[in-house]
Amino acid sequence: MSMSITLFEGIVLLFITGVFGVIWWGVKRLIKVNDDEAKRLDNIDKNLSKIFERLGKSETWMEMHTREDDVRHAEVKRIYIDLKEEIGKLNNN
Repeated sequence: MSMSITLFEGIVLLFITGVFGVIWWGVKRLIKVNDDEAKRLDNIDKNLSKIFERLGKSETWMEMHTREDDVRHAEVKRIYIDLKEEIGKLNNN
């Protein structure tokens, strides 16, 4: 029982193998593109997380500064009123 392949069968087999090889290469390429895109999206996610963290910290800092400024302003107004009263007492004497 000998098996012989004719030239036509060999060409068809070679063609089919080539087509499947190209398809396999395309599938691998698509998978790599998807993996690269996933890595880029992961990096974007990490960078956005850092940015939002910094924004949150700056908002907290601004709120604290605003409260401190309000306290300082109230203190300055109180001191100004006290000084005005003291100057008024000095002028009356």
